[in-house]
Amino acid sequence: MAKSEGGAAAQTVLPKPLAKIALFGGMDILRLPEAPAQDETVRQFLQAHACCCGICAGGLERGASGAALKAAASRIREFGIDLAALYDVPWGRLKDVSEAFQEVKRVGAGQNRALADRPEIVFLNGVRLGFLFLSEQNAAGGYACEADFWKDGVFDAVRMLLPQCDHVVVLFRAGLRGMDLPLPELRNRCRRLIDAGASVVCGVAPDTRMGWEEYAQGLIFYGLGALAGPEDEADGPLAVSIGFERNGKLSYEARLLEAKAGVLRFSESEPLKARVNAQNALLANEPAYLKEADRLCLARYESGQDALPGVSARGQKRGIFPGLLQKKAGLEREEANLCRLLFSPSLRQMTLRALNAKQKTGR
Repeated sequence: MAKSEGGAAAQTVLPKPLAKIALFGGMDILRLPEAPAQDETVRQFLQAHACCCGICAGGLERGASGAALKAAASRIREFGIDLAALYDVPWGRLKDVSEAFQEVKRVGAGQNRALADRPEIVFLNGVRLGFLFLSEQNAAGGYACEADFWKDGVFDAVRMLLPQCDHVVVLFRAGLRGMDLPLPELRNRCRRLIDAGASVVCGVAPDTRMGWEEYAQGLIFYGLGALAGPEDEADGPLAVSIGFERNGKLSYEARLLEAKAGVLRFSESEPLKARVNAQNALLANEPAYLKEADRLCLARYESGQDALPGVSARGQKRGIFPGLLQKKAGLEREEANLCRLLFSPSLRQMTLRALNAKQKTGR
């Protein structure tokens, strides 16, 4: 022990354990020709964190070669992702994906339910973090097992992980593309995960940024937005920095990103910041939030965007029975759309909300 000037033993002040992680949204790993370029500020941001997490998806069913998968994994590592959440992995590609991503910690798809539900525990600077990835199930067959976001057992999974960790981080993929707000059912689900003991619940897909809120002792990000794609420039996705302490406390910072001339940088766009602030303000106003959620559901239903049975592409009322008189191809299309509706919890929830709103408004 060091001596002070008076001869007494000086107290050594040790830095408190603090684990800093960064969270990013989706990357279309197979369609990206190279890792997104970063400006100096983003590069420094990545280097300041002990672990960077992101979701990696897209195109695995399109028959990419093993070499293409390895190249994609290399791009992920080059960007700085240490832990990847994988989804929609075809059964036949699971081995190839595991081999390609063997240098990257990963959660998500597995050969069986136990492996799909398996968490990843990471020890960072004296703090132990447990990561879970939950996914809305793919209605199509032929995909590897995934931990189900809507299954009641997910709350027990969080509770069982707590004794092994200082904090539990739940990454999830659920909801509908193109929605600016989380459905109320999804929001309630996220809050229940916090109630079960999670410190952070973070939606990393679909592609839309949906705002965030502090709830109870935790933090919920409903959608970070797409980090990078092959053609479109990033439209204000979030980069989230979270510092975890052993005592259950955490601190965070969320920053907007944008891609200009192929380079990822932090955004100074006032209109983008205003949109984020408006989303968060709406989440804080429960009556206004529910009203806007119903409006969005009704507008989406009537637009025919999801090709729901009984709704034409232009949103005109058509009904199911006239569809029974169509030719076989039309019937098969209706049946396929009905299957999508039955298999997708988010699509069902959106449809029910739209129909209830329709009855209220008399439309």
